Amino acid sequence: MMVCTANVDRSPMAEFLLKKMLYDQNISGVEVFSRGVAATKNTLMSETGQAVLLSEDRICAENHRSKNIAEVDIQSADIILAMENFHANFLKEKYPFATHKIFLLTDYANQREIGDIKDPAGQLADAYHRLRQELQTSLAGVVKQMREEGFLAKAMVDNLQIKADGLTRVKRQRLAESGWTVVPLEAVDADFVELVGGKGANLGEIARLVKQHGATVPPALMVTTQAFQRFLEENGLLEAYIENIAAMDVVLAAREIPDRDQYEKIVNLLEKIRSLIFNGRLESDTGTGREIIQAIHDHGLKETYLSVRSSGLDEDTEEASFAGVAETYLYVSPDELLECIKKVWMSFWLMRGILYRSERIIQRSPIKPAVVLQEMFDSQVSGVIFTTDPVSDRDVIVIEAGYGLGEGVVSGLVDVDRYYVNKFDGSVINMHIGKKAFKVMRHPSGKGTCVESVDNALRDVPCLNEQDINIQLIMALEEHYALSQDIEFGITNGKMSILQTRPITTRS
Repeated sequence: MMVCTANVDRSPMAEFLLKKMLYDQNISGVEVFSRGVAATKNTLMSETGQAVLLSEDRICAENHRSKNIAEVDIQSADIILAMENFHANFLKEKYPFATHKIFLLTDYANQREIGDIKDPAGQLADAYHRLRQELQTSLAGVVKQMREEGFLAKAMVDNLQIKADGLTRVKRQRLAESGWTVVPLEAVDADFVELVGGKGANLGEIARLVKQHGATVPPALMVTTQAFQRFLEENGLLEAYIENIAAMDVVLAAREIPDRDQYEKIVNLLEKIRSLIFNGRLESDTGTGREIIQAIHDHGLKETYLSVRSSGLDEDTEEASFAGVAETYLYVSPDELLECIKKVWMSFWLMRGILYRSERIIQRSPIKPAVVLQEMFDSQVSGVIFTTDPVSDRDVIVIEAGYGLGEGVVSGLVDVDRYYVNKFDGSVINMHIGKKAFKVMRHPSGKGTCVESVDNALRDVPCLNEQDINIQLIMALEEHYALSQDIEFGITNGKMSILQTRPITTRS
C-alpha cells in the first residue's frame, strides 16, 4: 500500500508506476493500492499528474478516485510505503500493531539520499516530472528489495496456487455434472481422485511425464465412482447399500479392537454388502454394463487382454497404499470383463481391507470405488523402484527386479535381484543377485497367469543392466510428487513401461 496525504498525486502515481513495473517484469500475484491519511473521498488525480503518466508511461489514470486510509487497509497490506516520514510516523502511532510493516518509501528502497517524496501540488509540470523520476528510482529499489526478501517469489507461488485451486474447483464441478461412467487415461489427472480413485488419478497424472522420458503407461480406461453408483441405482440397491455402509462406519468409528460381538457384526455387514453387489445385474446389453463395453470398443481394446484393478479414494496415497487389499485380475478377456469388475467392487468389502483401514484409522468407507482397466503389458523383466531405501531410509534408489510379470515380484512369490543406485548419475553402487528360479507369466490358455521355470542360464545373472535404469524418469517422478515414490515397472525388448507409482508408505 502506498500512502501520502490526500491520495491525489504521490501515492496514486506510485501505485500506477509500480503496477506497470511488475507487469513489465512478468511478476504476478502482487496487489498494489494507495490511500491518503487525510483524503477527501473521490477526488481525481490532478490534470498535470495524469498528463505526465500518460505522456511518459502511457498510463491512463483518469479513473483514479482518492480514498482515506482505514484499519482494514492496514490489516490487509503486507508492506506499507509512506511518501514522507510524517506519514510513516502518523501510521505507526495510530496503528502500533503494524509498525513492523510501515516504512518510508525511500528507506525501504535503499534510496535514502532522496529522503521524503515531496508534494508537487500547485507547482509547474517540472515538479511532477521530478516526482515521477524520484518514484521510478525508488520503486526500482522496492522491487529489488521485495525480490531479495522472497516476497515476490511467495506472491507468485500464492497466485499460481489460487489459480490452480480455481481450476480444480471448476474441474470438480464439471465432474459432478458429467455423469461419466468410463473415462480414458489421458482425460484424468491428480484432481480426478473423486471420480477415478487414487490409482487411476496417479496414472493419468504421470502419463505425459513418463512419455517425455522415453517410457510409456499402457493404455487404460477408468470405470468411475459414478459408474458404481449408477450400477446400484439401476438395480435398486443404493438405499440398502448406504444403510449397510453407515452401519459399518459406526463400528469402525470405535477405533478399538473389536470384541466377538463387534467382529460378528463386521463379518455380517461385509457379507451383506458383497451380496448386494453380487446380486446386481451388470450386463453388456443394458445400462452401465453396455456403456463399459462400448467404451472398450471405442478405445480399441476389444481384442485386448486387460488387467482389472481397484482404485479406491484412499488408495496409493501418502497415508496408505492399500497394496494387495482389493482383488486384481490379469489377462481378462472382454467376455469376462464385467464379472471381474463386479468382483473388484466386492473385494473392497473383504475383512483384510477393513483391518487395514482400522490400523490406519481411516474411517471413510469406500462408498463409490473405481476400477482401472489397463492393457496387459507382457513384461520380460519387471519390478519395483523405491526412490528412497524403504528399510534404512538412505537417500539411495533401491530396485527389486525379477523375470516375468510384476505380480510375482510384488507378491514375493519369486526371488529377485536387488540393485542400489546412485541418484545423481544412475550408477549401480551395489547389487545382490537372487536365485531367480521361477517367474510369473501369462497362462498358455491366454487367460490368467501361471508360474514357470526360468532357464538355468538366466537364473544367476542380473536381469537388469544400467541401460535399463532410466534415472531421469525415476527422479522426475520423485520431483513431481515431492515425495519418495514406490514405482512398479515392466520392461520388454528394452522398452520400459510404468504400471503405477505411489508414495512409499512402508518404513523400517
